[in-house]
Amino acid sequence: MFFFVIFTLVIIINCITEIHTLGDTEPCRDLRKIVKNYLRTNFLVDFVAWFPVHFLLPFDYTRFNNRFSWVFLIKIVRIIDVFRLYNIQKIMKKVRIVMDAHLKYSIETNPEISNETEYDHTKIGLTLSISYGLKMFKLLLLISNLTYFLGLIWLIYCQLIDHYSGHQ
Repeated sequence: MFFFVIFTLVIIINCITEIHTLGDTEPCRDLRKIVKNYLRTNFLVDFVAWFPVHFLLPFDYTRFNNRFSWVFLIKIVRIIDVFRLYNIQKIMKKVRIVMDAHLKYSIETNPEISNETEYDHTKIGLTLSISYGLKMFKLLLLISNLTYFLGLIWLIYCQLIDHYSGHQ
């Protein structure tokens, strides 16, 4: 349910967020053009990740010898979506904007700190820690999604072997 809500919000946000077309200096804010662009680019991936496949299956699909487990491979498309959403460069750009604004405010309120060299007012260490933390989290997401995908492949393989060898 959590992912369903997240991907629903992603679809809605992508339908109303301005786009930057190549060659234009101003962002496009025309909703028709935004939706048309979204439908041509990332909508299919977002829709497949969003679509609740388990609602189409029988209530107790495990009773059917797990015939439907292959359907959950479709959900692996969420990996693509998560990595598109979890763009570390964009996040770090926002972090740097916040850090720069904080530094400017600190200098405006206390001009003497601009000449001080012993203390790191730019908080570069904190910025690097945030960057490395985000990269580690992305790596953990990748590893967990990859193991989920490989586990599903293994499960389907074992079910096929059991089915065709008559061990049911």
